[in-house]
Formats: sequence, structure tokens, C-alpha cells
Amino acid sequence: MAGDIDFNDVLDDIFLSENKQCQESYEEGLKAGTEAGNPEGYHLGYHRGAELGRELGYYLGIVSYHLDNKDKQPESYSDKLLKQLEKSLFKYLGKTTMSSRIHKLHGQIDTVIAYLSPFLQLANCHMVEFLTDDHWNTLLPCKLREYLDRCDLNDAVEQFWRFAEGKYTDDNELSKWVQETRNHCLAVDNEYCLSTDQLQEHIRLWGGDVRSEVRISEFMNSKKSYEVLYEA
Repeated sequence: MAGDIDFNDVLDDIFLSENKQCQESYEEGLKAGTEAGNPEGYHLGYHRGAELGRELGYYLGIVSYHLDNKDKQPESYSDKLLKQLEKSLFKYLGKTTMSSRIHKLHGQIDTVIAYLSPFLQLANCHMVEFLTDDHWNTLLPCKLREYLDRCDLNDAVEQFWRFAEGKYTDDNELSKWVQETRNHCLAVDNEYCLSTDQLQEHIRLWGGDVRSEVRISEFMNSKKSYEVLYEA
């Protein structure tokens, strides 16, 4: 039987076997690499797309904010320019997607950030910095500051809490400022935003431990209180 096999055929079979093995190894490696690369490529594409969508959504939120509040802005922007920007952003983002609740929430959060950003230095300052850096005159809106300067302290505090409860009985600068600020409040949405009680309940359901509130009787020790009084 062995004598019937041609030696050249044997050599051909050896070479062909090697080529076949190389081809099979290549295909196996290609398949394994593709399968391993697909998840990585998916996640890379997903995150890149999310970053791009977030950035475009941010600009859409800013444009929409200026369009909705153009009459209240100290500087006026071209309606034609803003609407063209909004149209271009909708073209790339898609009206269906941007009208969804989650994207509306994103847009509202971006609007809140844009509104609060000028007040961050005021919100984050120490009381000593508030006094020494003259934040009252440099960071408060001019009309609000001028109105409060004319008010009695106790009367201003009483007005603030009344307006904070939604009782806008006066059309003064403090009332306008409170109303404008409250317009940026995010309503609790059971699907995306949770109240404090709902969040604590979720933490308990996940097996977490919610500690009781820390009661603070004073914000400064006696040394700090003395420093503030001295600076004042």
C-alpha cells in the first residue's frame, strides 16, 4: 500500500498541511480577536458618543435657555442666530431623542448649572471671605443689593421666607429674584430624580445603612466666632 503512494504527493501533502494549519490558525486568531475587540469597540464607541451627545446637549440647553429668557437677559442676542443654532443642534441630535424625558432633564440641569455658575464663588465662600473680599458689593446682583440696602434687616428676612413659601405679595427685587431662582428648581421625578426619603429607602433595600442626621448646634467654635466678630 505504501508503495502505491507517490513521494512527491507526500511532500505536497506536508506543504499543504502546513499552509492549511497556518490558514486555520489565522482564521481562529482573527475570530478570537474580533470577538474580543467587539465589546471593547462597543464601549469605546458608546462612551465617545455619550461625550459628544452630552456636549451637544449642553449647547442646546444654553441656546434654549437664552431663547426662553431673552426678555430677561441684560444682553440681547440675535434671535435668528439662536434659532439657527437650535435648528442645527436638533438636526444632529434628533427631535425625537431630545424630546425624551431624560434629555429634557439633562437640558434642565444644564440650564440650572448655567444659572448657578455666577453665584458659585458666593455659595462657596467662608463668612470671613464674604466680609474681607466685599462679596456683598461684588457678587450680588446690583438691583437686588440696592433694594436690600434700603430694607430693614428683619423686614428683609421676613420677606424672604414669605416669598420662599410662594407668597409673592410684593413685586420688588427680592420677590423677583426668589421667583427667578425657584423657576430653576428640579421637580422630583420618580423615574430619574428621587426625594431624600426615596433615596434612603432605596439604600435600605440594597442592604445599606442610613445613619441618623447629625445635629449641629453651632457652625463655629468660640475662636472662629471671635475672628468673625473682629473682622466685622
